[in-house]
Amino acid sequence: LAYLLPLLQQWLGRPGGRVRRLRLLVLVPTRELAQQVAGVAAVLAQQLPRAPRVVVAYGGVSINPQLIALRGGADLVIATPGRLLDLVAHNGLHPGEVEHFVLDEADRLLAPGFAEELDRVLALLPARRQTLLFSATLGPAVQALAAPRLHAPGSITVAAAPQEAAAPAVRQ
Repeated sequence: LAYLLPLLQQWLGRPGGRVRRLRLLVLVPTRELAQQVAGVAAVLAQQLPRAPRVVVAYGGVSINPQLIALRGGADLVIATPGRLLDLVAHNGLHPGEVEHFVLDEADRLLAPGFAEELDRVLALLPARRQTLLFSATLGPAVQALAAPRLHAPGSITVAAAPQEAAAPAVRQ
């Protein structure tokens, strides 16, 4: 919800048309997270006056249904890095007009196993876009990996309430 609600609000502010151009791209490290994010997007889309076309793409399954789902375009694509690159290589996806790019679980996507694929994805995106990084843990090492990929970044940190903040009469 932290990023889907504002992204969908931005999308609703754009005029709708017959041609769907990919403006919203969410990159996630795993198939399970891609399915989870797509599920939340589907629930939110039911409440909108016009529904965005959402395509979820991940590896480990045949690429053909995902290529077919992308025919006619998509408003929001939720994908794993490897499958996203596969879709581009098959000419099924054109990320050149992405306006908002989200890295969910950015700490994992910036790790050495994904960093090369992430850099390949970033090279496909337009220079003028908003990039959002979301992570439960974004320590100094990950921030150092993210820094060269960002321009004038801002940061919002939400700290957990300390355990001793509970009222004395509350049993935990």
